[in-house]
Amino acid sequence: MIPWLACNFTCDVLVVLLKASVCISLAVLVGYLVQIAAVLHNHMKQLIFKSNTIVALFGWQGVVEWARGEYQIQTLLITCWCLRYGVQVYANLHKQLELNTMGSDVFKVLQIDLWDILNKTQYSTILLIAVVQCMNTSINLFGFVCIVKEVIKFQYFLIRSWLHCSFTDHPPDSVSGPLTGAIDGITFLIMS
Repeated sequence: MIPWLACNFTCDVLVVLLKASVCISLAVLVGYLVQIAAVLHNHMKQLIFKSNTIVALFGWQGVVEWARGEYQIQTLLITCWCLRYGVQVYANLHKQLELNTMGSDVFKVLQIDLWDILNKTQYSTILLIAVVQCMNTSINLFGFVCIVKEVIKFQYFLIRSWLHCSFTDHPPDSVSGPLTGAIDGITFLIMS
């Protein structure tokens, strides 16, 4: 306790004040939890109403599309995969550097520059191996599919921009529609 506060009260009064402050804190906490429960209840009612409306109008495919747009599932999957990839690259680099420093005495005797060898071959191999190691669960696989889709969509954008600038007299084929990269991402998923 703070000395100047405790010197004016007896021990019995301090115990009563401590119990009262604990009770007030618990009452505030319970009130806050009840308020959050009421807000959560309202959100759940709105979610059920939206889901029932979308199922009635568009079927279950509409619910999947709505959830994908509402909760940005593709962004979450890409973020999940990138975090997993970063951790895996760090673990692989750490393991490789640990293995290489174990035999560093041999390299010093032979006067071989270990870092030059690592820079040329092993870093690219470590990065590619980490990609394969990150596709061990279905969530990570779907995350990589979303990344493949975004990369292919960017490639299509570049190609279409180049074609538009190069061949202004020849408009693109209107039958194929917009190229989004989703087909290639799904093809990658099926092949995996």
